[in-house]
Amino acid sequence: AHAQLVPKAWHSNPYLRHWLMLLRHQNLIWWIALGMIWSLSCVLDHTWLQLDQRLPSWDQAEYLGSAIEHGRQLGVLAPGRWEGFQALLDLSPKIPPLSSIVSGSLMAIVGQSPDQAGWILSFWHGVLLLTVASWGRCIGGRRLGFLAALFLAMAPGMTEHRVEFTLDLALTGTTTLALF
Repeated sequence: AHAQLVPKAWHSNPYLRHWLMLLRHQNLIWWIALGMIWSLSCVLDHTWLQLDQRLPSWDQAEYLGSAIEHGRQLGVLAPGRWEGFQALLDLSPKIPPLSSIVSGSLMAIVGQSPDQAGWILSFWHGVLLLTVASWGRCIGGRRLGFLAALFLAMAPGMTEHRVEFTLDLALTGTTTLALF
């Protein structure tokens, strides 16, 4: 597929072929580095969640409960069944439903306990990390994208949002993605 995007004359030129291979290699390294940043932050977050056995605060429990109810209404979590779109929207009189719908759907895969729901936060963190890194890459190249992702993962304010089940991380990730 990639060969079709590059003119045939470039394939016969060994100098240009070398640069194309180097470019593909650098892209692969960038993606691996970005994956390592996300993986390391997930390991640290989930280690913290395993060590911290306190019950979630009221806000966290409210958002976790909303995600579970949306998952049940969608029929992906037991005991639940689909009762129509209006019933799904009736669950969200004050909370925007997109985060709860996505989180409730992901709970069918990762589980419903607060510690298992941490993987949903990891998903939203991945969305934000990928979007910020891509933005940085578009503005200033791979190095800026990598640094933007690294600073985001290390920011003390973000570490708190990665372990507390609230709307903040989901809203920040989707807003950043929408602006991208």
